[in-house]
Amino acid sequence: MNEITFKDAAKISEFAKYEVGLLEHLDIIHGTDKRTFEPQSYLIRAQMANMLTGTLKITGDM
Repeated sequence: MNEITFKDAAKISEFAKYEVGLLEHLDIIHGTDKRTFEPQSYLIRAQMANMLTGTLKITGDM
């Protein structure tokens, strides 16, 4: 499994930890400027745009 480096990793639900670790490892998610993931917060458009951009780069569609 990919290690999660976010400071608040303990707050991430067990069912989502593998995917969060993978997306962090693939550089698709970056967390906040405080190195937190904030799993209880809402996703904003800018964060979604960054995730889509990272995914498109990996798939070669960008």
